Amino acid sequence: MELENRLAGLLTAAGGTTVVSVDVSLVAALAEALVVDPAELSATVRALVEEYAGPAAGFGIHGVDWRVDLPPATARAVVSDALATTFLRWFGFEGHSFADLSGGGNRLFSVDRVEVGTVVTRLHCTASNAEPGGEQTKMIERLERAGLHPSRGGEITLRPPWSARTIQLVCRAPVSPDRVKVFVSYAHDDEAHKVAVRALAELLVHNGIDVDLDSWAGPARKDWGSWATGCIENADFVLIVASPRYRHVGDGVVATSDNRGVQSEAALLRDRLHRDRAVWTAKLLPVVLPDRSIDEVPLFLQPYCADHYLVSALTQAGIEELLRTITAQPGHVRPPLGEVPVLPPYPTVAGEATVQPLPGVVWPRLPLVPVEDLDPFELDVHRAISMDVGDDALPALPRYVTRPHDRKLLENVRQAIAGTSGIAILVGSSSTGKTRACFEAAKQLPTGWSVWHPISPTPPQALLDGLAEVPPRTVVWLDELQQYLLTAEPSLGEEVAARLRALLRDRCNAPVLVLGTIWPERMRTITSVDPAAELGSHTQAGQLVKDIQIAVPSSFDQAELAALGEAAQIDPRLRQALHTQSREITQYLAGAPAMVERYQVAPAAAHAVIDVATDVRRLGYAGDVPWSFLELAAPGYLSDTEWQATSEDWLQEALGFALAPCRGAAGLLVLRRPKPGHNPAGEPGYRLADYIAHWAGDRRSFDVPPAAFWDGACAHLAADALMVLAGAAAARGRTRHATLLYERAGELGSFTAYTHAGRLYRDSGNARLAEISFRRGADAGDAAAQIEVARCCDVRGDATETERWLALAAERGDYVALEMLAQHAESAGDNARAEHFLREAAAAAGSYRGRPLRQLARLRAEAGDAVEARELRASAAKGVKTFVRRPLHDIQQLSGGAAELERSLRQTIADAEAAGSRPSSHDLELLSEVCEANGEYDEAERLADQAAHAGYPAVYRSLVAARGNRGEVRQAEALAVRAANAGDAESLWMIAEACPDDRRWQQIRHYGLEPDGTPSTAWW
Repeated sequence: MELENRLAGLLTAAGGTTVVSVDVSLVAALAEALVVDPAELSATVRALVEEYAGPAAGFGIHGVDWRVDLPPATARAVVSDALATTFLRWFGFEGHSFADLSGGGNRLFSVDRVEVGTVVTRLHCTASNAEPGGEQTKMIERLERAGLHPSRGGEITLRPPWSARTIQLVCRAPVSPDRVKVFVSYAHDDEAHKVAVRALAELLVHNGIDVDLDSWAGPARKDWGSWATGCIENADFVLIVASPRYRHVGDGVVATSDNRGVQSEAALLRDRLHRDRAVWTAKLLPVVLPDRSIDEVPLFLQPYCADHYLVSALTQAGIEELLRTITAQPGHVRPPLGEVPVLPPYPTVAGEATVQPLPGVVWPRLPLVPVEDLDPFELDVHRAISMDVGDDALPALPRYVTRPHDRKLLENVRQAIAGTSGIAILVGSSSTGKTRACFEAAKQLPTGWSVWHPISPTPPQALLDGLAEVPPRTVVWLDELQQYLLTAEPSLGEEVAARLRALLRDRCNAPVLVLGTIWPERMRTITSVDPAAELGSHTQAGQLVKDIQIAVPSSFDQAELAALGEAAQIDPRLRQALHTQSREITQYLAGAPAMVERYQVAPAAAHAVIDVATDVRRLGYAGDVPWSFLELAAPGYLSDTEWQATSEDWLQEALGFALAPCRGAAGLLVLRRPKPGHNPAGEPGYRLADYIAHWAGDRRSFDVPPAAFWDGACAHLAADALMVLAGAAAARGRTRHATLLYERAGELGSFTAYTHAGRLYRDSGNARLAEISFRRGADAGDAAAQIEVARCCDVRGDATETERWLALAAERGDYVALEMLAQHAESAGDNARAEHFLREAAAAAGSYRGRPLRQLARLRAEAGDAVEARELRASAAKGVKTFVRRPLHDIQQLSGGAAELERSLRQTIADAEAAGSRPSSHDLELLSEVCEANGEYDEAERLADQAAHAGYPAVYRSLVAARGNRGEVRQAEALAVRAANAGDAESLWMIAEACPDDRRWQQIRHYGLEPDGTPSTAWW
C-alpha cells in the first residue's frame, strides 16, 4: 500500500509542488512488484532522467542511497515510461527505451495507476492515438497479437515463469480532445448503490464518454473539495444520480455534519445553476437508476418540470436516452416542412358530413369512458337474476348495500379526488361483489374523470401499449388482475407491474386510480415465495400489490343482512335472496345457484363444451377461446356412445344451451365478439362465467384434459394461450404435448417458447434436439436461450463460443450471463475481470443482486480487502432470500412437541374454515406430514388433497418420499401420478431417478405421460 501511495503521488503529480523525489527505495519496491532486476530498472530510470531532465540530472542516480529531485511533470513522465519500458521488454524489445520507440514523445500508452496485490501487480494505463511507423510498427503488431490494441485499449496478463507473481496491463482507450467529459455526483447510500453507480460509469466509458468518478481518483491523499470543483468546472455534463440520501442533501434536510462531500457538491451545483440557469440546466442531468424513483431527485433540479433520465436497466439499451443527450444524437429528427393542405369545407346537409383523417398522421387515443357514462356490464359486473314478473320496472342492478370493504375503497377514491394517485385491489372468491364494488366506487368520482379498461389485443399487451398515454384523472380498470400479472412469460407480467408502479409514482401525471379484482388463490401465487427457488417470479407484482389488498368476504354478516332487509323492501330480487336463508347474497344475485343447477343437467355435448372452457381457465388462460378450438376439443370429452347420439349441429346446440341466461343473469358461457382489426379471422370467442369457472374448476382439479384438448389448442389457439397451456402440460408430466405446444408458440412468434422446449428435450435426455431449440430462440434474440446455447458449448469445451453467446445475453442485461462470464474469468485466473462482471451483474440484477454480491465479496476477501467484502455481504443480505422450510422434527421441537404442533395446526385450520376462508397450504402440508408420521395415512392424503385443491400440489412430495422409503411402491406411484395430474410432476421424476433399472419408469422419465396417464412411447 505504501508503494501504491507513492506511485499515485508521482503519477498524478501536477503543479502543486516544486519538486518530486525519485529514489532508490522507490525503484527497489517497484522492481519487486514487477519481478525485475533492481539494477536494470535503475538503469532505465537513469536513462529516462537524463533524456527528460538533461545529463546533469542523471549524475545523482549512483551509489547506495541515491535520490534525484525533479519537476512534477518530469517525475511523472520518468516513472510512467520506466514502467512502460519494463513492460515492453517482456515482449522482446530489448535495448530500447520507451522514448526510442514512441517517436517524438508520441507514447503508445502512459501509466496512470499501479495496484500491488499479494500475487498480482496491475498497471492501469491510457492508450494514445499513435500512428505506426518504423520500429513502432513491429511493437504494435506484437502487442495486438497479445490482446492489447494501442488505438482502443485492451488487457494483457503475464505470468513470468521465474515468479509466482502475475502482471496485468489494463489499458483504456485514448481520450480524444473532442471527447465529452462527464462528472458523476452521487451519495454513498449503501454498497449496492455504489456498485450500481460504478456500473453506470463503466457503461459510459465503454461508450466513449470520459467519466470522472471518485472511485477512480486513485488512493493518494487529496483535497476532495478541490477535486470535485475541478471535475465540475471541466465537465461538459454533470450526472446527478438520484437516491434518498442525495434528495435529503439536495433539499437541505440533513445535518451539516452528515454527507459533507455530497453537500459540497450539491451546494456548488446549486450555485452554478443560480448563476447561469440556461447553461447549467442543460449541463445538469438527473439520472434515476433501476429500482430508484424520480421522487429521489433533489427539488432544485425540478424533477417534474424539467427532464430526467430513467435508466431502465444497466445495459446499452437502458442508457440509450442518456447517451443520446450526452452525445447530441436525438432519437427523433424533425422532418422537412411540408406544404399546407387545401381542405374543402364540410357539407352543410345534416348526416352527409364525413371527416377523413389527414394522410400519414395517426393520433393514438385510449378508449376512455367518462365516469358519468359508465355501463356496468361493459366493465364485467355480473348481471343479476331476473324475476318472473315486474322485471321492466326494476333497475339493471339491485340496490347497493355498503359494506366494510366499500368504506376502505372509498378512502382511495377520496385521496384520488384530492390529487394523490393510488391503487386498490379487491380480493375475494367468485361472485362476491368485487367488480360491483369497484363500479360503485368509480361512480363517486366527479365529472372530468374517465375509466380505461385495457383488454385488446391481449390484456397485458393493451396495458403496456397504452400506459404512456394515460392522462390525469383516469381510473385504470384491471378486473381479473391475474390476466395482467400472471402471464405465461413471467417477464411480461413483471414489466406490467413495474410500469404500473412507475405510473403511480409519476406526480406530473397524478392523480390516477388503479382498481383491480382477483381471486385469493391467484393473489397467493403473486405474493408467495417458492421454497425451491432462490428467485421469485413475481417480485415487481408482489411489490405492486403489497399492503393495498382489500378483502371481500363471501358472506354477509348480521348487520349487513339487516341493512339489506331495508333495501329489499323495494327490490324483489333482494327479498328472494334473503328468503334463501343463505348469507351468500351476491352469489345468489349473480345467478350462481342457477348456474350450478344448469351445469349439472346439461346435455352431454354442452357439458363437454363447458368442461373444455373450464379446463382452459383452470390451467391458467383467462382469455377467450374460439369456435374452432371448441369444435376440435369437445368430442374428446364424450364417450363413443355420447358422440354417436349427437346431431350434425351438435356444437351449435351445445353453445345455445351454454349461452342461455340463468334466470336473467349471465349464462355458463359468454359470447365475446372481437372488435374490427383485433382478430383477422373474425372468429367469435367464448369465455366461461366466473362462478362456474371457480366451482367446476375446483371439482376438476385432478382431471387431465384428453388428447383432443391439446391437439385442438395446438391447431387453433394463439401464442399467448399456447404458452400458458404448454406450461400446464409440462407441470403435469405431459412432456410430448408440452413440447408440441411450445414449438407451435415459437412458430407464432413467441420466441421464448423455444427455450422452454429445449429444456424439456434436455431433461428428457435428448441433448441434440435441446440445442436445436435453444439455437432457434438464441438466433431470435432471447437471452435465456443464448445462455442455454452457451452451456451447450461449454459442455463441448468450446470456450470461445461459450463466451460469445454469454456476451450476447449480457448485452441484453441478463445478470445470469454476467455471473457465468465471471465464473469463466475466475477459472482462467483473471479475478479482476471476474470482479468487473460481478459488479455489472449486481447492478443489473436489481432485487436479485444477493448472489453476485456474495461472489464478489468472496473475491474481495481473497484479494485481502476485508472492508469491502464485509460491505458487500451486508448489501447481499438485503436482497431476495432463499426460504427453506425446517424439517418436521425441528418444527415439532420448536412448537413444544409433536402433540402441541398437531393441536395448534388443527385449531388454525378450523379457525380459517369457520371464517369462510381456505386454510393456508403451508399448514395443510405440515399437518399432512404429521398425520403421515403418526400412521394416519388416509387423513394425510385428505389434507394433501385439500392443499392441492387450493393450488399447492407439491404437498404430495413428502408423502411420496415417505411411502417409497417404507417400500410401499404402489402407493407412492399412485400418489405421484395424482400429484402430476394436479400440476406437480416432480414426484414422477423423483421415482424415476430412484429406479434407474426400471424400464417403465425410465420410459416415463424420457417421454412423459399421455393425457390418460399411460407412459408415452418414444416420440423424439
